[in-house]
Amino acid sequence: MIKLENLRVMELLSSKICHDLISPVNAINNGLEFLDPAEIDLFQKSLKLVQSSAQQAVEQLSFFRLMLGTGGGSDYFAEDQIYAALQSHLGDRRITLEIAIARPKYGMELPRHSAKAVMFAVLVMADCLPRGGMIQLSSSNWITLEGTRIIAQGDPCSLRQDVKSGLNIQIDQADLTVRNVIAYMAALFFDHLDKTLQLTQIAETEIALNAI
Repeated sequence: MIKLENLRVMELLSSKICHDLISPVNAINNGLEFLDPAEIDLFQKSLKLVQSSAQQAVEQLSFFRLMLGTGGGSDYFAEDQIYAALQSHLGDRRITLEIAIARPKYGMELPRHSAKAVMFAVLVMADCLPRGGMIQLSSSNWITLEGTRIIAQGDPCSLRQDVKSGLNIQIDQADLTVRNVIAYMAALFFDHLDKTLQLTQIAETEIALNAI
């Protein structure tokens, strides 16, 4: 019989998805309550709120489907799809994404595990920027993720210890939480590629995550 502890990661990821979707869905509900055609100004403001919140919810769902799903059964993900999804998701958090040196060629496809490793790792760095900022992503090999480096810059820029703990793939599953499960998944995918994630605080406003 499969132990229930083995389902903990799935439960935590599900909780994470629901948590991130609550805000735009609630905004939709709030906007619908004030869709009164008799009040033109209020109607227009409420309609804009519903439309923007619905778009945000769709983008969130598309992002999580790509990061956590099977990609339609494909073993490869298109790089433009990956980065478009990341940019959209990070934009909602006031974070800009820059692809530094050795950007993948347009139309290039990344192996599924490499794509997911990148996406989870970028989300880890996004957690360093509660007030927004910039994330720079570079790699010398987008297939094997050799030389992958992700830099987060912002004020403030720090990673909470309880989140950082998830980067240790030896962590006890009982110590996994909604906060550190993304870091744990990033560590697992990079471990699958025979790499370890190393976090370095460069300055008060800058942190680097390297695959070694």
